[in-house]
Amino acid sequence: MASVRPTERSGATQAPRPAAASRPGVRRRILEAALTEFAENGFQEASLAAIARRLGVTAPLVLYHFGSKANLWREALEVFCANFAAVVARAVEEGQALEGRDALRLLVRRLVYFFAIDRAACRLLRDEGGAQNAPGDWFTSQTLRPIIEQIESVYRRAVEEGAVRPAPFETTFFMIVGAASCYLESRARAASLFGGARDESAGWIEDYADQVVGLCFEGLTAPSRRSSESARPRLAALRTPARTTTITITPEAALA
Repeated sequence: MASVRPTERSGATQAPRPAAASRPGVRRRILEAALTEFAENGFQEASLAAIARRLGVTAPLVLYHFGSKANLWREALEVFCANFAAVVARAVEEGQALEGRDALRLLVRRLVYFFAIDRAACRLLRDEGGAQNAPGDWFTSQTLRPIIEQIESVYRRAVEEGAVRPAPFETTFFMIVGAASCYLESRARAASLFGGARDESAGWIEDYADQVVGLCFEGLTAPSRRSSESARPRLAALRTPARTTTITITPEAALA
């Protein structure tokens, strides 16, 4: 499994070693809690104390492993981007054997899965990616932009093949991300508005992915019977379960 090395802490003062510092997986658990905290409250409002409370540990333990909130933020975002990049890269690679339209459909489907499995991901992409501050600028320029350029390359190929109408990619990208994540962010509200419990059946993500792909590529127009029947084999091929990659940080690798 891949690992992400911690950010260099030049000149940082090492905090005393807390008793719980050597527990297996403690760095990984802190990073997971930090991702959720930063996604919900942003860099400015998040705190080491709040992250520690999510784990039932003390702030000095978090400080011992990361040195500062800025270091923790950067490493947490590196993990998020590594996971995001792995999903996009795999979809782009698998899409090379497909026509442009189907390659883009496959990529959109994989984005739905990514956001459905990692609910904090869309909030980080939406909020931290557009933050007008030094951390936000670093996040956008150094980590997000190369990933988005891969997505754009798939979109451009579909346009060049005449399968998708040309439009500014900067708006198209956020429309796709919005379609992929909006309902996922509002499932509890949807349950209260429309009644019933949230659907947690095994196939709900797949069904939602079908809806997103359909809206992105066909809109709300009902297909003719002939076109619907001809599309079934292609849809079945695109619904092949995706392999997901999660970047796990082991204590040994992180402290190397």
